[in-house]
Amino acid sequence: MFVDNPWLLATLLGMAAALHSAVGLAGGSSFTALLGLFGLPVHIVPGISLSLNTLSSSIASFRYIRSGHFRLPLLLPCLLGAMPSAYLCAQIQLTATVFYFLLGATLALISLRLLCSSPLAHSSEATAPAMIIRPMQWWCLGIIIGLMLGALSGLLGIGGGVLLVPLLIFLGVANAKQAAACGVVFILCNSLMGLLGKWQAGWLAFDLILPFIIMVTLGAALGSYLGAKRLAPHQMHRILGIVLAVAAVLLIQKGRSYGYVQ
Repeated sequence: MFVDNPWLLATLLGMAAALHSAVGLAGGSSFTALLGLFGLPVHIVPGISLSLNTLSSSIASFRYIRSGHFRLPLLLPCLLGAMPSAYLCAQIQLTATVFYFLLGATLALISLRLLCSSPLAHSSEATAPAMIIRPMQWWCLGIIIGLMLGALSGLLGIGGGVLLVPLLIFLGVANAKQAAACGVVFILCNSLMGLLGKWQAGWLAFDLILPFIIMVTLGAALGSYLGAKRLAPHQMHRILGIVLAVAAVLLIQKGRSYGYVQ
């Protein structure tokens, strides 16, 4: 048992799932941050986060695919780069210092993306801007983007969708709903491949996962309802961005403390 009260951590994970699902995200970035801040060993944090990410993203993927917004040809280049990258990088064990610094920097980037997002980008009326790259260029760029985001997924236990979605909209290859659909499917595929890599490396631990699964499921259900019925997505992005910014600072500080010890 790695924490004294797993239900306290599970409750916080559920709150994180609610925040993320309210804006159409899976929650891997917050899951990993919370697990790290609670002091779980860094070699099992990504595996647990990927397990929870798989749960939340599978629900969102089903919803988006059923609604008809998902475009496989659009996402395929990213998946070709991301899936093998996530699998291979999941078998790399980072030191605690590197893990916390890299996670903190990634969360800071995600926080910046959320805080600077435009309300129009989340509107159901938002359409894709004029395409600024050709289809063949997108294949090359998509594979490169997938390689980088897949590596982050395998190393840190995050899905990468929160970074992929704005790129799809900015490059003009998808509108807001298509980009969101591609984002959640991308997270699901990355999480599954990362889990496979962690399993083969022997770095999966399920000692605490039942309370986490229960609370994340409840949180995701609540967040999906609030996001769809009650809350403005761009306002939730601001809240989530502030939360992740604080987490980024705490994780970088934690990485510094490990560096001092070593």
